[in-house]
Amino acid sequence: MIRIRQVTGKEKEKAYALRYEVYVTQDNKFEADKFPSRQISNAFDEQKDTLILLAEVISEGRKPEPVGTISLYRYHRELGGLPIIDTIKDVYDLDRLLERRIYKSPLFSCGMLAVDKDYQRSAGLLMWLYKMLFELAGTQKLEDFIATINYRIQPMMEKIGLERLVPEKWYSDEIKNHLFLLYGEYAKIKHSLSSEPLPVYSKIFADSREIWIGRREDFIRQGEVGSDAFLLIEGTADVVVRTSDSTFRLATLYPGETFGETALFENKKRTATVTANSLTAAKVVRRTAYARHLNNREEALSLAKALIDRLEEMNRRVDSDFSFRSSVRQPLFPPAAIQSLPDKCFGPGDIVCLQGENGDEAYTILEGQFSIHVRNADEPMKKITTVTTGSTVGYLSVLMAKGRRTATVIAQTSGRVKRISRKHFFDLLEDADVRKNVIRELFGILGRMNRCLSADAGRERVFSNLKRLLHDYFQKARLQTYFDDIPPLTSLWIALELGIEEGLAADLLKQLLNKSIIESTESGYELTDPEKLLAYQFRTGFRPPRPAS
Repeated sequence: MIRIRQVTGKEKEKAYALRYEVYVTQDNKFEADKFPSRQISNAFDEQKDTLILLAEVISEGRKPEPVGTISLYRYHRELGGLPIIDTIKDVYDLDRLLERRIYKSPLFSCGMLAVDKDYQRSAGLLMWLYKMLFELAGTQKLEDFIATINYRIQPMMEKIGLERLVPEKWYSDEIKNHLFLLYGEYAKIKHSLSSEPLPVYSKIFADSREIWIGRREDFIRQGEVGSDAFLLIEGTADVVVRTSDSTFRLATLYPGETFGETALFENKKRTATVTANSLTAAKVVRRTAYARHLNNREEALSLAKALIDRLEEMNRRVDSDFSFRSSVRQPLFPPAAIQSLPDKCFGPGDIVCLQGENGDEAYTILEGQFSIHVRNADEPMKKITTVTTGSTVGYLSVLMAKGRRTATVIAQTSGRVKRISRKHFFDLLEDADVRKNVIRELFGILGRMNRCLSADAGRERVFSNLKRLLHDYFQKARLQTYFDDIPPLTSLWIALELGIEEGLAADLLKQLLNKSIIESTESGYELTDPEKLLAYQFRTGFRPPRPAS
C-alpha cells in the first residue's frame, strides 16, 4: 500500500533525504560531496506556504519507506522569484508570463520531483502525487503555476492540461536532464485529475480478483470475444486500434479508469487492444457478477451517469464528423410501457429538439422519418443520420441533471412521437430490462466514438507532422547560410512530404495565414509566432491518408 501525505517541520527531512537518494545515489546527477548532510533542500522549502508531499510504502511490521516526493512553491521576490529561475533563464523570460497573467494571486511552481528507481515507471504513483498536490494547493489560493518537467513524463502532464511555454525540450546542465517548461491553470488541472473511481465502480469491483501483467502484455485483444471488464488500479495502459494498414493509439488509461465493459452484455469481438505500459494491475469483473449490480436500480443509474461523463469527455476529443447523438435504433422501452404517454405530431421541417438547449424529455418515434444534425463551433449544421419508427432520441439529456441537447432533430416527413418526460423516463427505469437496454446503448455509443477517435488520431498525426515540418523548415530558413538545399515552401512540397493531397496542404497553409501564424513575403513565407503554431488547432474534416506499408 502507498500512502501520500503532506510533511511539515522535521518530517520534511524525509523528503530532503529521498531527493538525495534519487538525485545523487541512484541517478548520479550531482556530486555527493556537495551535500554532506545527505539531504537536498533550498531556501523555498522553509517558507510557510510551501507544500511538500511524501509518498511512502506501508508494509505490515516495517517502517514506512519513502518512495516519492514533490513540492509546490509560491513566488517570493525577496528569494529571487521561484526555485526554477536559474534553470529556465536561458530558454524563457519569466517576466513575459508575469506581465500577461490574468490572475492577481502569486504564481506558483511545482518541482523537486524525486521518485525511487523501483517506482519511476509507476504512472499511477506520479498521477496521485500530482492529484493530491493540486487538491492541497487549493488551500494556498493557487490559480496557475509553471513546472519544469522531465521529458519522460511530459506526455502525461500535457494530457491533464498543462501547456508548453517553450516549444521543444532542452538539456539543463543544472538538472542534468532534458526538460520541458509547462504552464497550467489550477481549475483546468484539478478537473482533469478528478478521475477517482466513482462509487458504483468501487462497489462493482470491490470483491473482484486482481491481476498483474508486465510491460507490453495485453489485457484484452482486438477481435477476440471476452466476458470481462477491468478497472485499472496501478500503472498505465494504452488503448490501440489496428486496421489493415495502420495502428492508432486512442488513449492512455490511468488508475481509476475502466475498459472492456461492452463484453459484459453480449458476445461481441473486442473493438480495441489494451496494452500495459509497465507492470500494471487491474481488477476484473465477469459478466455474471456485473449483471447482479445492474439489477440494483441505484447502482445502474450511477453507472449510466459515469458512462455519460465518459462520453462527454470523449465527445470533446471527437472530430466534427461524429455526433454524440442519443438515438436508439432498437426499441428502448416495451410498447405497453409507453402506450399511455402523450403523443406529439410533426410536419416536414419541424424541429423536434435543438442542439444546445436544455432537454427535459425524450422521444420514441411511432411514425415518420427524422434527421439528426450537429453544428460544431463556426461550421454549418451538418446532417449525421436518419432515424425512424422504434428509435428513441434525446434520452441522454434526460439522464443528465441539466443536460443540454447534443444534436438537433428535424422531421423529414410527417411524423408522430411519444413524449417521455424526465419523471416518466426514471419511472421506466424501475424495469431491470429497460436499465440494461439504456446502459447497452451507452456502451454502443462508446464503441462508435472509439472508432471515430481512431480516424481522429490519423488526422492529428498529419497535423502534428505538419507543425514539425514547418518548425524545422523555418529553423533551416533562418540558418540558410549553412543550408543550400532549402526548397520553396509550397502546398505541393508539403503534400509530397506528408503524403496528403495538395488541396488539403493549401487549405492548412491558408488557415495559418488567416491566423497570422505565418505571413507571405516576397521571398516566400515567414513564421511569425512559433508558440502559436504549436498550439494551433487545425479545422478540417479530411480523411487521413493510408500510411505506406
